[in-house]
Amino acid sequence: MFHFENVRHPTPCNSAKHRTRQPPIGTMDTILCHPREIFRLAVMASASAIIICHNHPSGDPTPSEADIKITRDLIRAGQLLKIEVLDHIVMGNPSYTSLRTLGHWAV
Repeated sequence: MFHFENVRHPTPCNSAKHRTRQPPIGTMDTILCHPREIFRLAVMASASAIIICHNHPSGDPTPSEADIKITRDLIRAGQLLKIEVLDHIVMGNPSYTSLRTLGHWAV
């Protein structure tokens, strides 16, 4: 997990309160993940909320249609589990994009 003390320099949060987990692995332009894999870790940690974050190796943080679809799927799954999805951040170089800020939060 990263804490954005300032937009250009995210810093890792390594406390017991803020833990990161190994994400699903994909190819250069596709990641295969299922909501059960994402939420399994959240359920095991008794999390009440999660933030999804992934990078675009191209450096362009513009979310793809697949990013938007999986975000909506994760929001719906989280609603069933009572685990709120706070945001989905797409990391680029040197910037990032928040799907929540872009308005992709309606399910």
